[in-house]
Order: sequence, then structure tokens, then C-alpha cells
Amino acid sequence: MEQGGRSGKPFFIACGFRRPHLPWMASEEFFERYAPEKLPLPVRGDLARPGGDPQKPAASDESRRAALRGYYACISFMDRQLGRVLDTLDRLKLVDNTLVVMLGDNGYHLGTRGGFWGKGTPYEESCGVPLLIAAPGGARAAGCRRVVEFVDLYPTLADLCGLPARSDLQGRSLRPLIENPAAPWDHAAFSVNARNNEPFSLAVSTERFRYIEYADAKKPAEFYDLQADPREWANLADKPEYAAMVAESKKLAAEHRQKFWK
Repeated sequence: MEQGGRSGKPFFIACGFRRPHLPWMASEEFFERYAPEKLPLPVRGDLARPGGDPQKPAASDESRRAALRGYYACISFMDRQLGRVLDTLDRLKLVDNTLVVMLGDNGYHLGTRGGFWGKGTPYEESCGVPLLIAAPGGARAAGCRRVVEFVDLYPTLADLCGLPARSDLQGRSLRPLIENPAAPWDHAAFSVNARNNEPFSLAVSTERFRYIEYADAKKPAEFYDLQADPREWANLADKPEYAAMVAESKKLAAEHRQKFWK
């Protein structure tokens, strides 16, 4: 950033942080911020662990709190490193003409869904990620509830940087939402999970609902009302009152499969 900022020319930096990915290792000062006995445990829920052995006992509360402590410590450690990057941006007086995007690659279950720890599921805790965009002229300190995808990032960067638009992209520019987080946005998001390099599940997300279907036709579809049931515990796929919404989600899933699920 020092070199790019002083050159007077446009520059691009891709800066990656491994934490809070496993193994959960950070300086002791970050662990000291979280007393294990004070950490509230996530509710497991009366659900089967995804892909887990139902006979295997769940982790003890002591073990779960130790894992939470390591996870939170690594998040704080990563925040410190991100702060160093942003401080440099301030020091070089680049804030007013630099686009900054912060994103994560996946979410992580922390002992929910019957005691599951990990990722690779079609649920929000695994597929949902943080996405922060700071752009000159954009809304400040504003949250946006619209559902977007990572394929939207390239068109967004090109748009905000004044680069020529392309017509062969699946994504769309998020500029309308950056300028007005409440702007209309009627687009679903899709998450594909693979096992052994083969499609395993496909999730369709809107602001209110998530629909999940599996490559194994024997596994029943799932449908959740994210407003009423944010943890996705009550499968509504067979409820008559949701039939029309499930059918619409199935249509979106079929269109996506046709394009990308070979």
C-alpha cells in the first residue's frame, strides 16, 4: 500500500487473513479477553448433526467453551491486523478515493444443529458471510439486508472504478445498494455444496426464505422462514400454506442447476 499510495496511480491490493480458520492460534493477549466460564454456549437444538455419527457423543461444555474462546480470540487477532491496514489507508490519506471491501469465505457452525462444529452445510451459519463495502460517495455506517452473492463483486468493482462493463458475467453491480441500502433488489442467492468433487446440495436464499435440495433425490427438500426461524430448525417444505413459495424456490433452483450443475 505504501508504494501504491505514493505512486499517484490506481492500485489494487488483495490482502488475506487466515484467521479465524483452524488451527485457532493467536497471541495470549487475545485469549485473555475471553474468560471461558463467561462464554454463553450456542443452543444445540434438537436436530441431527449434519453428516455426523448419531452415536458419537457431543462435545462437553468445557470443550465447547475452550473452542469458542479460541475462535473469538482469532477473530480479535484478525480485527487487529485489519485495523493496521485501515490505519495505513488513513495515514496515506487514501480514504476518500479508495474502495475497500472486507469479506469472509464461509461461515462456521459453533456447536449448533445437534452439536455440529464446522462448515460445508447448506445452512445460513455455513453459507452466510460478512461483507463490508466502503466506497467514496456510498452510504455511511449503514446496514443492508438485501441478499447478494460474491459473483456480484467483480461487476461492482468495475462499476465503481469506471471500468468498461461486461455482458458475459453472472453477477450484477451492487452500486445501487451501496448508494441506498434500501433500494429495490429482487434477486436470489445460490449456494452449491460439493462432496468428493460432486454436487451435494443446492440452497436458494431470498431475504425471507431458504430452500435446500440435495443431489441425492432420497433426501427430502428443506424450506425455512428465516424471519421466524433464523436458525433454520423448522422445515416447512411440506406445509400446505408454503406450497406456492416452495414451488417458486424449486423453479429458481432448477434454472440454476441447468446453468451450473452439470
